[in-house]
Amino acid sequence: MSWSVDEALKEVVAEIVKGAGPLAVSKSIQADLAAGYRPDFEREYEAGADWRADRPKILPLAYLVGSLAAMLTVAGHARRESKVPTRVDRQQALAAAYIVSRGPCPTSEIVVQGKYCRDFPFTGGPVPRTHPAGPAELSAKSLARGLVKYLRAERE
Repeated sequence: MSWSVDEALKEVVAEIVKGAGPLAVSKSIQADLAAGYRPDFEREYEAGADWRADRPKILPLAYLVGSLAAMLTVAGHARRESKVPTRVDRQQALAAAYIVSRGPCPTSEIVVQGKYCRDFPFTGGPVPRTHPAGPAELSAKSLARGLVKYLRAERE
């Protein structure tokens, strides 16, 4: 094959980092994201998938993961603190990856059945549920639900 799982994951994680800008994504979180996607990428590699052909469909979704992770991080910090965060929170990054894997990835025609992100693990909600949801959490949740609803409606 003309591609490797490590090479593809490196591209995906780089796009997530780009999407999260201007917030930084730590090397530890980048490793966690790659580990979450690895089983699906390995399965697709073994099945003979053509990453070169699939990457133009996958990389915009990776960018979306980064953007959503940044939004969820800022929303969480807005509730707890007055300062703007400079780094993406781990929980928000993993939640964003999960949300995209269950939202745009399998429900749109961008990727057939979300093959590269089908099994991204659930790691908990995007915002800790230690208090009633405030406006920031409700807005983030509403945005995610609206995006999924929109993509599902387009598919039908």
